[in-house]
Amino acid sequence: MEGEIAQESAKIPLASLSPSSGCLYAEVRFSEQFCRLLVDSGYPVSILSLKEFHRLGLSVASLHKADTSLTAADGRGLEVQGEIILSFKVGNLTFEHGFIVASLDNLPGILGVNFLEKYRCELLIGKQTLRTSVGKIKLFKQWTSNCARIRLSRKDVVPAQSEQLVECKTSGCFTNTLSWRNQCLFIARSLVQPTEGKVVVSVVNLGDKGVGLASDSVLGTVNAVDEVVGLDDSSTLPQGTSDPNIECPTHLQTLLDRSSSQLTQPQIESVTSLLHEFQDIFVDDSGTLGQTDVTTHKIETHDAKPIKVPARRVP
Repeated sequence: MEGEIAQESAKIPLASLSPSSGCLYAEVRFSEQFCRLLVDSGYPVSILSLKEFHRLGLSVASLHKADTSLTAADGRGLEVQGEIILSFKVGNLTFEHGFIVASLDNLPGILGVNFLEKYRCELLIGKQTLRTSVGKIKLFKQWTSNCARIRLSRKDVVPAQSEQLVECKTSGCFTNTLSWRNQCLFIARSLVQPTEGKVVVSVVNLGDKGVGLASDSVLGTVNAVDEVVGLDDSSTLPQGTSDPNIECPTHLQTLLDRSSSQLTQPQIESVTSLLHEFQDIFVDDSGTLGQTDVTTHKIETHDAKPIKVPARRVP
């Protein structure tokens, strides 16, 4: 069945067509043709690939004009052919839904949020089941690498108990994966521009041993950001929380003077309040350093022999 689809004009960033792990698909039957559509609760619209559209024997003449544009994670625009309402079956259940027809790389299509909302769906990931207003759909897990991802530019080693910045690059389709689920590595979320190609990512190793990273290892996937809001200089420090009557400790006055040359008066008051609150952790006028028994620190030298270095003049 075909008909008009009313939809506001919008530019939807197609940031990720599949997660880095297994994806859940619904086996859909259009007439007598079967295909698997990705169930994506993070994508606003449903899409049918142009290749699948032709395989189903549908005519471009049956499409209606689409006011929605799609953008891939690498910044390239996807060619949108139009929109169409189709009826299809999943098992014994019958659905009718609108799809945007566009060129997708190696992906038959997507059942997006508009489908999940229309049929009041509940996704049970553990049971691989999609509950809808007309019945349950059994989902299938399929492993895929068709996704914009962040991968390592060259091999590297993250030392034990440390944080390291590693140089990465974005890529739209590759198959290498990094097996570190049982290792104590954590990747910090980063804001990246896929079109620039080069990305720096923070990797933290909380384990007791260094971890080697192979070149082209997958560190994460690229997801769309709707809006980036910058902070002006006046908002980098809390405002209105400091007491203007608090005075800076004498031994920290020089530090305050050096740090406040480009600060506003409210910011200077905030720094003063901070220095006053934590003055006991700074060296006082006596120059005596304190010590703590809360934690200990050791420098592991392994089998390295002690060396003697001649004294050099301090610059």
